[in-house]
Parts: sequence; structure tokens; C-alpha cells
Amino acid sequence: MNRQLLLTTIIATLGAISIYFLNLDKLYPIPVFLAIASLVASYISSFTRYFTPISVLLSFLSVAFPFLFIHSQPLQFFIALGLGAFAIVIPWIWELVILISLFIFLIPLTPLLNASVLSLSLFSALGFANLYAATGKGYPAVVKIEGLPKNATWYAEINGVFKAENKNTIKGNRVEITFCPQLISGYYFIPDTTTITAKEGRKKAVKFYQSSSLPPVDKFPHCFAYFQSKGLPANIHWSVIVNNVEYSAPTSSMIIVPMFNVREAAWNAKEITIGNVTFKPVITSGIVKRGGKVVIEYTSYVLQTAKPVLPPLNKWDPKVWVGKELYGYKVQSVIGTGGNGYVLKAERDGTLYAIKVFSISPSSNVTVSTSSNFDLIFKESETLKNLSKNPKFVRIYGIFIDLNNLKSILKGDVETYYNYPPAIVMEYMSGGTSLDLAQNQLVAHSSYWPLIVKEIVKEVAGALAFLHSNGFVHLDIKPENIFFYRELGKYPEEVYRNIVGSVKLGDLGSAVRIGEKISQASPGYCPPEQVEAVILGKGADPKMDIFALGMTAYVLLALKKDNPAADLLNKAIDNYLSGNISEALKNVQQAKQALASWRPSLPQNTPQDLADVIIRSLNVKPEYRPSADEIARSLK
Repeated sequence: MNRQLLLTTIIATLGAISIYFLNLDKLYPIPVFLAIASLVASYISSFTRYFTPISVLLSFLSVAFPFLFIHSQPLQFFIALGLGAFAIVIPWIWELVILISLFIFLIPLTPLLNASVLSLSLFSALGFANLYAATGKGYPAVVKIEGLPKNATWYAEINGVFKAENKNTIKGNRVEITFCPQLISGYYFIPDTTTITAKEGRKKAVKFYQSSSLPPVDKFPHCFAYFQSKGLPANIHWSVIVNNVEYSAPTSSMIIVPMFNVREAAWNAKEITIGNVTFKPVITSGIVKRGGKVVIEYTSYVLQTAKPVLPPLNKWDPKVWVGKELYGYKVQSVIGTGGNGYVLKAERDGTLYAIKVFSISPSSNVTVSTSSNFDLIFKESETLKNLSKNPKFVRIYGIFIDLNNLKSILKGDVETYYNYPPAIVMEYMSGGTSLDLAQNQLVAHSSYWPLIVKEIVKEVAGALAFLHSNGFVHLDIKPENIFFYRELGKYPEEVYRNIVGSVKLGDLGSAVRIGEKISQASPGYCPPEQVEAVILGKGADPKMDIFALGMTAYVLLALKKDNPAADLLNKAIDNYLSGNISEALKNVQQAKQALASWRPSLPQNTPQDLADVIIRSLNVKPEYRPSADEIARSLK
């Protein structure tokens, strides 16, 4: 709405009423019709600028017709026209002046400046006000937002102020907006322009297009923050934490952080330790603005290492191995700690490796592991190394278990455990685990996640089919043991594109031959009969792996652990370790009953073939579970 034109029209209406009641001049039908028509047209033009040409024409005809066609007074016409022209500069105020003057000059001072001239100059002013409005002046600028979900909140810099909006129309005297892609419900919405400016009376539109992939950085450079390291070796991994989210780069290359919904963010950088060398950032924290670049400079210093004070085995800290050489491999860092051991990152001849070191003390609430298991690993070491050559498995390069050292360790010899721990040297998986991937909120809450999980399950099923056909059972399928040999990326479509062929099943050190006695179980994922087999000394069955794969798929897909049997199986293991066999078996039966009545709740977008695999695999009766080969084929 053009408030200025509306006010001008109201005052002109008052003037027209005054002319009628004061009977300043003889009223003729045509001039009256033109006056009324021009007022109506101006009221309409107050709400739409596209009607202003008609308003201009009618307003000037209202002035011209009496003076030129009725009274033949061209000079008075031009005086009325000239008086009205001041409305371009001060529209409604000037009309108010004319209206007041109209009452003052009821008795004309001169023939050229009389009440008739003044009254018609009101319509002249109305014509000029419409002419001014025809350029767009006085009307709001309007920017329409198209393509975003209804009532979705979006972020942009509007007239220099960064704000959140949920309206699809932005109005103002002048509207200038700088756009970035929007992340809404797991999808990117990409604008067709980065900036837009709408002046008075102008209407413009911005169209957003839905995409599942991150838009190119070069198209929206102002929507990202850029971090560069200085002083780090060329092949070192480094990271920066922005708004409590960690972003990393595989080398000392630039880290690019999306900042779609914030104008600035807090960042901090951590120390990086490689062996006994620590790289420390000169400035550890700060604020980065969207579109800004931060160079983080590192200084290095060598740690003076003394012989570590070794903790007891039941309170072991794997960090004591950092900087130490184990079996010819230089330990760089601790990757993770699990129920039956620790995973270390190590380097040899410029190549990275992962070393799994077994914990000796049993962990009753996660994994049971006894010394007999080391005998099995030792006996099967060459077979396991050969099996791991299959590309579906994490490659094993060496198994280091000295049974005499193991006897000393089991007696509490921490020096021997520190220097000669039972360990498996494996291929280093730079892409991390499926558990790590599930913790990437952007990926795990996207529409691609069910398809990613399906690919993971299919690949692991293929690996298990190979393992089972060679007479072995893995016995420890869980998200932590599913690896990716390469980095998959941070964004859903990128991960989905890279997941194919990147999945590897790890921790073959837990595998035993079919029918071999079992000495370990992970209660959160294994079936009840596996814990029962540990208690009663029964043999391994491939269907145990199928249940664990189904539970792994469910946990990854649903992003929650609500296995009703887990606590009961943990109690069973605790009772078993304390010698209460009957109570342990009772717990196992309770776990079977809980699973028999459990109905897993899967997300609505779960592919049907994957849902069928999960439901069948989690059947409490092993004979009703599919084979690994059947799962792999059904998910293709």
C-alpha cells in the first residue's frame, strides 16, 4: 500500500466535497464525473501501482476539461497545473496548504487566483502525486521466497541484519537479502541467487531448489568459514571444533565449514601429538565470521618421556603405549577402547596400521574373554591371516601372542603386558567405523541413512557368507567392528556415493571354527544362545552372527539401543563369572522370553527388504534366521 498516495487522495476528496458544498463554481456533469473517477482511480492506485497511469490521466482531465473546454481559460489551467506540481516534492502537505487557501480565498483577490483555480489545483496535485507514484515511489519493496517447506525457518542477512525468518514474503522501503543454502529436515534447499535487491515498488522472487547434496563452495563462498593450518607436517591429520562440532582434514589441507544458519561461530583447536612430538596451536580459540578465513599456526615441541608408571591390569590405561614401539610399530595414538581390548594407531615405514591389544581382565558388562580364547587365536593365526586377505575383511598382518608371556601377564605382570601384550596388527581404516558414522548427525538423520545402512548390512552379510563357508563364526558383529577403508565424507549424498565397496568387517581375532567352544559374547548384540554356549561350553553356530548382524542393523537404523535382552544377558555373565550357573541360565531364559515378545520399531522410510532381514534375523529361534548368503542376495 502507498500511504503517501492514499493520504493525498483523501485530502483531494475533502477538497472535492468543499467545492460541492461551497458551490464555488457551477457544476457540470462531465467535470463532476471526471473528478469522481479520478478519486476512485487514485484510491485503487494506492494499493497497486499498475493502475497509476489511469489515475494520472483522469486527474489531469479533471483540471483540463473545465478550463479548456467549458470556460476557455487556458492561463488559469496552467496556473492550476503549476500550483499542483509542488505535490511532487511535498505531496499531501501541499494539498493541505491548497485546501486551507481555498477557504481563505473564497473572495478572489485576482481573476487568475480564485477559489476555482485553487480547488482544481487539488486535482492537479493528485495527478502529479499519481505520476510520482507511477515510478514506484511510496510503494513497498517486496521479495517473495519460493520453494521452501511451509512454515520452515530460514536464515539470511536482510538489510544488513542476520536473522531467522519463517515468512515467505519480505517487505520494506528497500529490501536487500544475502542468501545461503538452507538445511531443513535433512535436505539442502539451494537459492537460485546469492543476493537480491528490491527497491520501492519493485517485486522480486527467489526460488529455492531441494537437493540432497551440499552445494558447491565456489557458488556460495560467503556461506562457509575457512580454516588453514600453518606449521604442521604435510601428511598429518588435523581438526578444528566449530560450535562444538569437530571438522577434520586428512592432510594439512584447508578445512571448510558450512555456516548456513549462523553469522559467526566460536572455534577452538586442539594439540596434536605424534609419538613424542606435540604440535600446539599458538591461538587455541576465537570467533570466525561467515565467509571468513582463519589461519591456525602450530608450534612443535618434543615431550621428554620418562618410563611410565604402569597401572594394574584391571585399571589399565592404553595411553601408556603412545610413543612406544610395539613389535616394530611406533604407536601414535589410542583410537578406541572396547570390551575386550584397545585399538592403537601405529606407523611403520610411513604406513599407518591399527593394532588391537587384548585386555586381559574380563569386562563382565560388555565382552567375556578368557585365556582359552588366546590359545584358539594362536592356533588359527595363519588361517585368520589368510581369511583376512579377502577384500571384505580388515587385513591382518601379524598376530603376536606368546603363550609364556601370557601366563606371566595373567599373574599380574604389568611390565610384560606393557612390553609384549597379546596383539593383532591390522590394516588401518581411515574411514572409521559404522558407529562413528552413526554419530554424524547430518548423515544419520538424512533420507539417505536407511540406504547407507542397507549397503553396510549387505556388505557385512557377504563377508559373513565367506567366513561361514570357510568354517568359521565371527562371534562379535557390532557397529564398532564394521570399518570403512577410506573417508566417506561429511554429507549424506557424498557418504552414500562412497559407501559402495568401502565396507570391511574387522576383528577376525574373535572368530572360532564352527562347533568350537565359545569364550566370549557381547550382550548388547549377541543372541541369548551365545551366552548360553559360553556358560555350558557349547560350540559356535553361524546363526549367532546372523542375530548380531540383525541387531547391528537395527541399532544403526533406529539410532537407539533398546535391546530388551541386553541387561538380562549381562546379569547372566555376571552370575556365570561368580559361579552361580543356575541363576545365569535362568537369566538366559528370561532374555529369550523378552526377545520373543519384542517388536522392533523401525523408521517409516526403512526399505522393505532391509526391514524383512532385520525382523527375520532377530528371531529368538536360530533355525528361523536366514543365512548370510541369503541376506546378501536379498539386499542386492
